[in-house]
Amino acid sequence: MGSGRSETVRALFGIDKITDGSVKLNGKVVNIHNPLDAMKLGLALVPEDRREEGLILGHSVKENLILPILDKVSSKLFVQENRANEIVEDYIQKLNIKTDNKNKIISLLSGGNQQKVVLAKWLANSPDILILDEPTSGVDIGAKSEILKVIRELANLGKSVIIISSEITELLAVSDRLLIYHQGVVVDSIQRENIKAEEDVEIAIQSV
Repeated sequence: MGSGRSETVRALFGIDKITDGSVKLNGKVVNIHNPLDAMKLGLALVPEDRREEGLILGHSVKENLILPILDKVSSKLFVQENRANEIVEDYIQKLNIKTDNKNKIISLLSGGNQQKVVLAKWLANSPDILILDEPTSGVDIGAKSEILKVIRELANLGKSVIIISSEITELLAVSDRLLIYHQGVVVDSIQRENIKAEEDVEIAIQSV
């Protein structure tokens, strides 16, 4: 906490202004001025605070889920209800989102199921790079396990996943490489294959 990790990914997604340096995607420098630029480049961000930044609490599961893909499910000014319903129901099933129906107000769902909707709405946009900031914070152990499983499946499909987590066990379960941050700077990079136990990561963090 306070190392600058969240600020980095907010800048990558165009929420905060990049004040120095550059961003390269597939070896080419890209300009990201706002989240729309980031989305066009294939990025998606699941924020740390889902209730404040990831969801519109007074709206339904369906309305929240289709927000990033309105252009894909709309014709002129109108949403193609059949297409939208098909996508929403597909992701409710894929991520095992527990809800009475797709039109249920999302604030009535458990924290874990709210987080699954946040994840689903970005997956529906087919990102190439998925950024997850504390994706299992405040969710029960069952939902946590399901979310981590989705993350690994995405990586196995060739997607790039950047995950921020305060839980070392969680990082070791899904990561191929760990970066240690301090004051907004990457101070160490460790390949997962070189980590034998949690203590190896704790020692690396304490040595900063």
